[in-house]
Amino acid sequence: GDFLVTVSKSNSAMVWDTASWKPVAEPLRHDGLVRDAGFSSDGRFIVTASEDKTARLWLVALPGTVPEWFRQLTEGVAGYQLGEDGGANSLTDSFVNLAVVKQAVKEAPKDDVFAEWAKWYLAEPVDRAVMAFTQLSTKDYLAQRLATDDSAIDSVLLIQPNNALALARHGKGLKEAVAADYFTGLAVRYEPQNPEVLWVRAGYLQNANQFEPAYELMNKAMTLDPRAAAGIGAEGAEINLRNRDNNTSRGWLPKGWTDRNRAIAMSVEYTKLPEGPAAGTSALGIKTTGSVSVQSQLAGPRFVVRNREKQTIRIWAKSDKRTDFLLSARSFLDPAERSFDQQIRPTDKWQEFKVIVSPAKDFAGEVLILVPGDGSVQIGNIQVSKE
Repeated sequence: GDFLVTVSKSNSAMVWDTASWKPVAEPLRHDGLVRDAGFSSDGRFIVTASEDKTARLWLVALPGTVPEWFRQLTEGVAGYQLGEDGGANSLTDSFVNLAVVKQAVKEAPKDDVFAEWAKWYLAEPVDRAVMAFTQLSTKDYLAQRLATDDSAIDSVLLIQPNNALALARHGKGLKEAVAADYFTGLAVRYEPQNPEVLWVRAGYLQNANQFEPAYELMNKAMTLDPRAAAGIGAEGAEINLRNRDNNTSRGWLPKGWTDRNRAIAMSVEYTKLPEGPAAGTSALGIKTTGSVSVQSQLAGPRFVVRNREKQTIRIWAKSDKRTDFLLSARSFLDPAERSFDQQIRPTDKWQEFKVIVSPAKDFAGEVLILVPGDGSVQIGNIQVSKE
């Protein structure tokens, strides 16, 4: 064949021209050692398999003849064209080339893959897919980055400068008060109905001792936040997440609950139980596999408590293995703020337990269930209410 694909210890595969033995593309990279690579039967794709537990499909050739407008596109973008002598000549009207290309792409047949690629390339970066011929939008990709990578703020803003959540987090991390106020406030103006943006702004205001506007914003965020769902309802969704050291979190989680084990070396299985502690109520089973010195983390409903007021978290629990676990109320705006914890010692019968939250300042908290490794508990009928 004309091309050869090889794998190396650099966590990548390379495609080579067998005539010149020069690489014809950038390395096909993985997050782990690439163990295997091969071409599809039509030669258009390469599949790679890696120790990062992923297989990736790479488009390496497009079918058909390259259209004339494709050359005009490259010249228009570069602002140069090759002369008859092989030299690069500057184009003074490269915008004309691009206008011609856009019209040709618009008139191309729907099955023209060159036109499909060009439509992707010419689209605004934030409004298109992450890569050509894929379905994942850039906006969804950036949201995933922000949800899983605390260091992604700068790279997200480079692609989408008006990303409200990235702006808010960027502002809250600034030491200069005027700049922090500006960026967190700008984020709210961009997305005033985004609860995550409002929470970040409220956290900044609270740290700046602006308690009344912070409290007002907390309450607005609560009305918009899906995590404000109370208890364990019948609605929910299946999850399958990868945790540290090849562990997983999988199973069914009720609406308003979030698995927090991505950085924890433990596997967790969640099960929707047919009956809760009372007739007509739902319950959740939590089974952990891992070291007993490590705790899994499941985040539940969010709530706001005014300073000097009290709220009580009530939970029903049981455990056939009599696994002790921790019921905690922790601030998600300020991790350094005091938490309110209660060690739960369940039996094989449903029992009610509670923890009282009485903060010294306005408190935006969430319920946390922490279960040690090799444990098994069932929880149900969780409520957060004022005393």
